[in-house]
Amino acid sequence: MEKSIEELITEETEQRLREMEQEGYEYPPRATKADAVFIIVGIVVCLALIVLCMTGVIV
Repeated sequence: MEKSIEELITEETEQRLREMEQEGYEYPPRATKADAVFIIVGIVVCLALIVLCMTGVIV
């Protein structure tokens, strides 16, 4: 019998939490201001492209 998506998510979450609770786990570096700028620029570009497509400028 296949597991439900809820069971799969629960198992994966528990496994990842066990891994993160280990002594030697190295957390990734925090996001910097430059990362935030790139994310915001990416969002703005995507929104601009969506608007251009909706208005018929880009077909």
